[in-house]
Amino acid sequence: IVRNIQDGRKGLGLEISDRIRVEIQSDLTDELLEYICNETLSDLCVLDDCDLSLEVTSNDNVATIKIKK
Repeated sequence: IVRNIQDGRKGLGLEISDRIRVEIQSDLTDELLEYICNETLSDLCVLDDCDLSLEVTSNDNVATIKIKK
């Protein structure tokens, strides 16, 4: 999931150091969500609109990820 978010960031023309906002809809634990946010320099929030939406499968879990600059 971290790699997918970083690839999405790159696709939006953002630098690895730019902070982003993400919404992650999944059954992931709070600890894992916190790890993902720390690794991707992102703030977890609910987004009404987004710049990019991804569907990712990891360990048989499907996550919908929205990214906003």
